[in-house]
Amino acid sequence: MTLSIGNAQLLQAELDETGLGFFRLSVHGSIKYLTIGRNVFSTTEMAFGPSLRSLLPEFPPGDWNDGLIVKDKSTGKPYFARAVRNTFPSVKNQWHEYSVDYSDIQVGKWLRTGIYEAQCPFDTVVVAKFARFHW
Repeated sequence: MTLSIGNAQLLQAELDETGLGFFRLSVHGSIKYLTIGRNVFSTTEMAFGPSLRSLLPEFPPGDWNDGLIVKDKSTGKPYFARAVRNTFPSVKNQWHEYSVDYSDIQVGKWLRTGIYEAQCPFDTVVVAKFARFHW
């Protein structure tokens, strides 16, 4: 059984000068990191979330969080060449005592790149900063 990507939420997108795409998505409450290989989609297609989502192959089943999409040499269609479970870098030295999982917040108003108002288990609106890590 494949995962439906119809309600995937794009959290972060980066395109490098060589044509690689790096994406962080929330899919059914799980964070998925996708790398899209060169020449799979155009930069324009990858830069627009709704367009990209419609072009992606079905997500493979299983407990994975790190996927690589490349183009099949015989058919020319994109497919998952890798879907594995990895441990990614994380914040090592918190400057405060609280940490809230992304799945426990509701992102609100955009304040700056990677910084938003958010609703979470606290009694008030908070400011959430999303750390950027290379994967």
